[in-house]
Amino acid sequence: MRKLILLAMAVMPATASASNIPTTIYVQNSDVKSDDCLSKDKKHDLCQFAKGIQETLAPNLPRALSSKLTINAVAAIGKRVITYAVWPQTKAQMDAYVKSLGVSQSQYDQGLLQVTKRMVCDPKAMLEFIQQGGEIEYQYRTADAFLDASALVTECP
Repeated sequence: MRKLILLAMAVMPATASASNIPTTIYVQNSDVKSDDCLSKDKKHDLCQFAKGIQETLAPNLPRALSSKLTINAVAAIGKRVITYAVWPQTKAQMDAYVKSLGVSQSQYDQGLLQVTKRMVCDPKAMLEFIQQGGEIEYQYRTADAFLDASALVTECP
Protein backbone atom coordinates (compact mmCIF):
# COMPACT_ATOMS: atom_id res chain seq x y z
CA MET A 1 0.00 0.00 0.00
CA ARG A 2 2.91 2.37 0.66
CA LYS A 3 3.84 2.02 -3.02
CA LEU A 4 0.40 3.35 -3.95
CA ILE A 5 0.88 6.51 -1.90
CA LEU A 6 4.27 7.17 -3.45
CA LEU A 7 2.89 6.48 -6.92
CA ALA A 8 0.01 8.87 -6.30
CA MET A 9 2.60 11.57 -5.61
CA ALA A 10 4.46 10.76 -8.83
CA VAL A 11 1.30 11.01 -10.95
CA MET A 12 0.61 14.63 -9.99
CA PRO A 13 2.81 17.27 -11.62
CA ALA A 14 5.00 19.30 -9.29
CA THR A 15 3.90 22.86 -10.01
CA ALA A 16 1.95 24.79 -7.42
CA SER A 17 1.20 28.32 -6.39
CA ALA A 18 0.42 29.69 -2.95
CA SER A 19 -3.21 29.86 -2.02
CA ASN A 20 -5.32 30.35 1.09
CA ILE A 21 -7.69 27.53 0.08
CA PRO A 22 -7.66 24.63 2.56
CA THR A 23 -5.79 21.74 0.96
CA THR A 24 -6.57 18.95 3.34
CA ILE A 25 -9.71 17.43 4.70
CA TYR A 26 -10.05 14.19 6.63
CA VAL A 27 -13.44 13.11 7.82
CA GLN A 28 -13.78 10.26 10.26
CA ASN A 29 -17.27 9.16 9.29
CA SER A 30 -18.95 7.46 12.23
CA ASP A 31 -21.31 5.73 9.80
CA VAL A 32 -18.38 3.85 8.22
CA LYS A 33 -18.18 0.39 9.75
CA SER A 34 -14.82 -1.32 9.95
CA ASP A 35 -16.11 -4.01 7.55
CA ASP A 36 -16.79 -1.26 4.98
CA CYS A 37 -13.10 -0.39 5.12
CA LEU A 38 -11.81 -3.88 4.40
CA SER A 39 -10.41 -4.57 0.96
CA LYS A 40 -12.04 -7.28 -1.13
CA ASP A 41 -9.22 -9.68 -0.21
CA LYS A 42 -9.78 -8.77 3.49
CA LYS A 43 -6.08 -7.94 3.90
CA HIS A 44 -6.06 -4.11 3.88
CA ASP A 45 -7.89 -1.24 5.57
CA LEU A 46 -8.95 0.91 2.62
CA CYS A 47 -10.08 3.77 4.90
CA GLN A 48 -6.61 4.05 6.43
CA PHE A 49 -5.11 3.77 2.98
CA ALA A 50 -7.34 6.57 1.64
CA LYS A 51 -6.30 8.69 4.62
CA GLY A 52 -2.64 7.94 3.80
CA ILE A 53 -3.11 9.07 0.20
CA GLN A 54 -4.76 12.27 1.40
CA GLU A 55 -2.03 12.97 3.96
CA THR A 56 0.65 12.41 1.33
CA LEU A 57 -0.92 14.59 -1.36
CA ALA A 58 -2.26 17.48 0.74
CA PRO A 59 1.07 19.15 1.66
CA ASN A 60 1.88 19.48 -2.06
CA LEU A 61 -1.28 21.37 -2.99
CA PRO A 62 -2.34 23.40 -4.81
CA ARG A 63 -0.81 21.66 -7.80
CA ALA A 64 -1.37 22.39 -11.48
CA LEU A 65 -2.23 19.35 -13.58
CA SER A 66 -2.11 21.57 -16.67
CA SER A 67 -2.58 25.19 -17.61
CA LYS A 68 -6.33 24.48 -17.55
CA LEU A 69 -6.72 22.54 -14.30
CA THR A 70 -5.42 22.89 -10.74
CA ILE A 71 -5.88 20.47 -7.87
CA ASN A 72 -6.45 22.60 -4.79
CA ALA A 73 -7.62 20.15 -2.11
CA VAL A 74 -7.93 16.48 -1.30
CA ALA A 75 -10.17 14.69 1.19
CA ALA A 76 -10.45 11.19 2.57
CA ILE A 77 -13.92 10.06 3.56
CA GLY A 78 -14.08 6.40 4.42
CA LYS A 79 -12.50 4.43 1.58
CA ARG A 80 -12.94 7.32 -0.86
CA VAL A 81 -10.31 9.87 -1.85
CA ILE A 82 -11.90 13.06 -3.17
CA THR A 83 -9.79 15.39 -5.25
CA TYR A 84 -11.02 18.95 -5.78
CA ALA A 85 -9.97 20.46 -9.10
CA VAL A 86 -10.57 23.99 -10.39
CA TRP A 87 -10.86 25.20 -13.97
CA PRO A 88 -9.61 28.78 -14.52
CA GLN A 89 -12.87 29.59 -16.37
CA THR A 90 -16.11 30.81 -14.83
CA LYS A 91 -19.35 28.81 -15.02
CA ALA A 92 -20.55 30.95 -17.94
CA GLN A 93 -17.27 30.38 -19.79
CA MET A 94 -17.42 26.62 -19.21
CA ASP A 95 -21.04 26.48 -20.39
CA ALA A 96 -20.06 28.35 -23.54
CA TYR A 97 -17.10 26.00 -24.06
CA VAL A 98 -19.28 22.89 -23.77
CA LYS A 99 -21.79 24.45 -26.17
CA SER A 100 -18.99 25.25 -28.64
CA LEU A 101 -18.05 21.56 -28.65
CA GLY A 102 -21.53 20.74 -29.92
CA VAL A 103 -22.26 18.31 -27.08
CA SER A 104 -24.67 18.29 -24.17
CA GLN A 105 -23.50 18.79 -20.59
CA SER A 106 -24.27 15.12 -19.99
CA GLN A 107 -22.08 14.05 -22.92
CA TYR A 108 -19.30 16.34 -21.72
CA ASP A 109 -19.55 14.89 -18.19
CA GLN A 110 -19.40 11.36 -19.59
CA GLY A 111 -16.27 12.24 -21.58
CA LEU A 112 -14.72 13.81 -18.49
CA LEU A 113 -15.44 10.61 -16.52
CA GLN A 114 -13.63 8.56 -19.18
CA VAL A 115 -10.60 10.88 -19.08
CA THR A 116 -10.60 10.77 -15.28
CA LYS A 117 -10.77 6.95 -15.32
CA ARG A 118 -7.81 6.76 -17.68
CA MET A 119 -5.82 9.12 -15.48
CA VAL A 120 -6.70 7.34 -12.23
CA CYS A 121 -6.54 3.73 -13.48
CA ASP A 122 -3.24 4.03 -15.33
CA PRO A 123 -0.83 3.75 -12.38
CA LYS A 124 -0.82 0.07 -11.34
CA ALA A 125 -1.01 0.83 -7.63
CA MET A 126 -4.08 3.08 -8.03
CA LEU A 127 -5.66 0.41 -10.19
CA GLU A 128 -5.10 -2.11 -7.37
CA PHE A 129 -6.61 0.29 -4.79
CA ILE A 130 -9.76 0.62 -6.90
CA GLN A 131 -9.92 -3.09 -7.72
CA GLN A 132 -9.76 -3.84 -3.98
CA GLY A 133 -12.81 -1.60 -3.38
CA GLY A 134 -11.28 1.86 -2.94
CA GLU A 135 -12.84 4.86 -4.68
CA ILE A 136 -11.38 7.98 -6.28
CA GLU A 137 -13.63 10.96 -6.95
CA TYR A 138 -12.75 14.15 -8.79
CA GLN A 139 -14.94 17.19 -8.26
CA TYR A 140 -14.36 19.79 -10.96
CA ARG A 141 -15.29 23.37 -10.07
CA THR A 142 -15.19 26.60 -12.02
CA ALA A 143 -13.18 29.65 -11.00
CA ASP A 144 -16.36 31.15 -9.52
CA ALA A 145 -16.90 28.01 -7.37
CA PHE A 146 -19.71 26.28 -9.25
CA LEU A 147 -19.57 22.49 -9.34
CA ASP A 148 -19.06 21.84 -13.05
CA ALA A 149 -18.79 18.06 -12.97
CA SER A 150 -18.01 15.16 -10.70
CA ALA A 151 -16.38 11.88 -11.69
CA LEU A 152 -16.43 8.87 -9.36
CA VAL A 153 -14.13 6.01 -10.27
CA THR A 154 -15.15 2.73 -8.63
CA GLU A 155 -13.89 0.38 -11.34
CA CYS A 156 -11.22 0.37 -13.99
CA PRO A 157 -11.42 -1.00 -17.52
